[in-house]
Formats: sequence, C-alpha cells, structure tokens
Amino acid sequence: MISPVWASEHQGVEEIERESSRIVDTLLDSLLGMLRLDFAYVRLVDANGSPPIEAARIAEGLNQSAQPRDLGLALDRWLALDAPTLRVVVSNPLGEGDVSIAPVQLGSQHGVGVLVAGSRRADFPTEIEAVLLRMAANEAAMGFQEARRLGEQRRAAEQLERRVAERTRQLTAVNKALWKEVQERKRAEQRLSTEHAVTQALAESGTLAQATPHVLQAIGEGMDWAWGAFWIVDREADLLRCQGIWHGPDVLSREFDETCRETTFTRGRGVLGQVWQSGEASWIRDATEHPSFVRAAFASRAGLRAATAFPVLLGGETLGVVEFFSRRVRAPDREQLAAMCAIGSQIGQVIERKRAEQATVFERTRLASELHDTLMQGFTGVTLQLQAVLQRSLAEGRDDAAALARALSLADSTLREARHMVWDMRAPELGEHDLPDALEHSVRRVVDAGQTDLRFVVSGDSQRLAPAVETAVLRIAREAVTNAVKHADPRVVVIDLVYEPAAVRLSVRDDGPGLQGPKAEAAADGGHWGIVGMRERARRVGGTLEISSAPGRGTTVSLSIPAETRGPARVAVP
Repeated sequence: MISPVWASEHQGVEEIERESSRIVDTLLDSLLGMLRLDFAYVRLVDANGSPPIEAARIAEGLNQSAQPRDLGLALDRWLALDAPTLRVVVSNPLGEGDVSIAPVQLGSQHGVGVLVAGSRRADFPTEIEAVLLRMAANEAAMGFQEARRLGEQRRAAEQLERRVAERTRQLTAVNKALWKEVQERKRAEQRLSTEHAVTQALAESGTLAQATPHVLQAIGEGMDWAWGAFWIVDREADLLRCQGIWHGPDVLSREFDETCRETTFTRGRGVLGQVWQSGEASWIRDATEHPSFVRAAFASRAGLRAATAFPVLLGGETLGVVEFFSRRVRAPDREQLAAMCAIGSQIGQVIERKRAEQATVFERTRLASELHDTLMQGFTGVTLQLQAVLQRSLAEGRDDAAALARALSLADSTLREARHMVWDMRAPELGEHDLPDALEHSVRRVVDAGQTDLRFVVSGDSQRLAPAVETAVLRIAREAVTNAVKHADPRVVVIDLVYEPAAVRLSVRDDGPGLQGPKAEAAADGGHWGIVGMRERARRVGGTLEISSAPGRGTTVSLSIPAETRGPARVAVP
C-alpha cells in the first residue's frame, strides 16, 4: 500500500499544490508496480472550476509517448463508473487488442476525481486487487482532500493577513478616540474568551466541586482579579458556605482563606448576604473601607482591596454567590459586571443539571439494585428448580427431559441477559477502578478466557475522563469484544487504549477470518452485531466509530473521541 503523504498547515499554497502532485506520483507508481498494471491514470477535479488535472503511468515496454490527455480521451466514457470488482473490457488505448480496466472514484460522488487501473491480464481485477485499489483510492483521496483544505485555509489566511496588515496601517494613523475603541474591543474579546473558558470548564467537569477552581481561575485571570471564591447556599441550614477558593500565585492569603472557609453568612448579613438576599451584583471600590464588609481586616492583611460579588441564579432563585478581589482600588465596570452576572446564570443552570444527573444516577442504581434483588434472584431460583427437575427426569428416563433442558437453557440465557442489563444500568466498575482496570475487568466478565487470549494494552498518560466518555468507551469495548468472540472465533483479541493530547482512542482487533461478502456490507452499514448502538454511543460523546476488515486479516473496531469531550479527575458528587 502507498505511504500516506500529509501536508502541514504551515506550508504555503504552492508547496501544498506540490504535495498533491507528490501524492499522485506515489499513488500511480505504487499501483503500477504492486498490481503489475499496464497503465494507471488519474483525473483530479479542480474545486475552483478550472480544467481537470490528469496524470498517468505506463509500464515499461509499452507506448511511453502516450500522454495523460490521450488516455483520458480514450477512457472518458468509463470514468463515471465505480465498480472495480466487475470486469470492464475496452479497446487498449496504448496499442492493439483489449485491456481490462477498473475505475475507482476518489472521494464521495467523484468529488476529488477518478482513478483508472488497466491490465491486459484476463483475470484483472481479482478480488484482492479490487480491495487494494479501493484502499489506495481512499488513502489518496484523504490526502488530496487534506491538501485542498489546507490550501484553501492558507489562501484565506493570506487574504486575511493582507486585510489585517492594511487595517493595521490605517490604525496607526487614527486619533485617540479610535485608540479607545480598540481598547474597548480588546476588553470585549477578553470577556468572550473568559466566558468560553468558563463554559469549557463547566462542560468538562463531572461535578460542581470539580469545576469550581477552574471557573474561578478563568474569571480571575480573564478579568484581572487576584482572588476569588464560590459560596453556595446550604438549603437545609439556610446559610451561605464557602465551596471553593482560587488565587493568583503572588497572593499570600492563607489567613483570609481559612477565615472564609470557617465563615457562614445569613441572608442580608455582609456584602455576600446582601447579594444573596437581593439577587443583584455588587461592586466595591475598596472593600477594606466598606462598612458592610465584615472580613475587612483579613482582606487588608492579604493585600486585597477592590471587590465584586454576583449571584448564581436559576429561575429567580439564588443558588450561590461568587466574589472576587483585586490588589488595587478599581472603579465599577458595568460591562464586566454584566458579563459576570451572565456567567452566574450559566453556573446556576449547571448546578441544576448536575443535581438532575445525580438524581438520575441514584434512580438508575436503585432500579438496578431492585432488579437484582427481585427479578434476577427469582430467576436464579427458577433455574435451580429446573435443574433439579431435569436431573430427576434424566434419572427416571422420562420423555420430558429434552423439553426441560430447553426450558433450562432459555432460563439461563434470560438470566445472563438480565445481568448484562443491570450492568449497563450502573456500570459499577467505573466507580471502583480507573478506566483501564475497569475495561479489563468488565471484558473478562463476559468472555471465556480459556477459549480466547485477551490482551490489554494501555499507552499515553492515563487520566480520568468525563463520566459519559468513560462509560461509552467501556461499553463499546465490551460490545466489540463480545461480537468478535461470538462471530469470529478468534484465538487472540487485542484491546488497545491510547491516551493522546488531542484524543482518547480505543481499538479492538481480532485475528479471526475477517468479514467478507454480505457480512462485510452489513458491518459497513452498521446493521448487525450492535454496531448501530456502538456508533450511537460514540456520537453522543462527540466521537466516531469505524470498522475495518479484510478476509483472513481479522476485524478492527476503532473509536476516537476528541479531547474537548474529556474532563479532569473525577471527585465524589457532593
């Protein structure tokens, strides 16, 4: 197979175009030698509407004077086909006699172009050659599409850079009023960046306690505050308690931190109690001189001066209060305060969602436990009774032994399925182990280790992911291994979990006979063996699932989930 050639995002437009030419050369040279072709021809469609680009390679000893355009004209009527498994015989464009050709489209709907392979061999293309042609075409199409994308990005970037340069020259000539407008725009971008960082921290965190330090840091660093704390309403005690604290590396605030953790506020007491009671934000130029600020002495010793506090709201109810301090006196900033209030409402929605998720997990666990204690235990009793009756029937030579054996087999199968359903509802391994250990534990529970050699490989820096991501990886791995053992009868199944900076990847590979014919089509369409369910699980966490197989080479199920869906280390739900 050809070696992939990928363009770099830092290459210029001309270099990217040369990269496309190198991909064409590599494709044609590889196919000509590997498949013993008489010729290989490529026509690439230009995305901008320019005439197509044509290239060809001709085997030694044949008409080397033939130009790509000559081959294109001779093969033009066949270029719309895409059936390399069918034998298409045409007049030899390089000489006398006939030649078998196999046209293959590059990209979907000929969006990239078309590849034509030709040979005078009567059996061309064989089944294996057809597969190799498709694989080479798909690999080349990805390279072409990537080169095109980067070329378009580079052209757009160069155009944007020219506009920015022109705009910069204009800005140097403007007066003080325009400079002020630029400053205000920078502040607006800073607020947008802060809001994005807060949104990302909330989305990636499994619990509010986990998200709190990241949210405080994003706001503090993005809006130039030195110290921040999140206070949550204790509904049972009707008090405001400190949930988490963040401060910059140059702030020495241990005494102030301890005071805040030990202090509670009632409605209306101090600045925080007033924000809780009113549901409105507050800004203090110098908290050390404010009469309602009850921690003024501690803040002063920590070098903290200006302060702001805003409510965390949901439907008019205050769920908490967030406060920040600066090391200097600061005049009120209405735009920043409005942005903080919007963040407060966003945090309120997350709190409500986390509570709903916690309630859902609790209810699923409760239901799973009840199913285990009632239905599954009852079925176990039925199975034991059937076993006893079957043994008596066999001992007495009665005619109903076969029927009892079938009933017992059905009961056992139903009981196993019930166990799997309960496992799916609560996935207890993730509560007891990290993902690699939970993965191995859960897979070995459902596979007979005496019949199949299970091999687990973990690479990269292992870390906890968002709960939904870990659950998806665990269940997709278990389903893929179960399918491999059930349908492929492999000697070895390798489960490979890879942690990368940009993604987490899972692959399940078996050494079975591979898929072919209707089975291969069914796997590609996702119509059997739980593939629809696996792909849906992957889609729900922003991932993709691919299945590759070849006769005699086994089957590989590959899962990839981008880093944006991952979360930091999990903690217990408060």
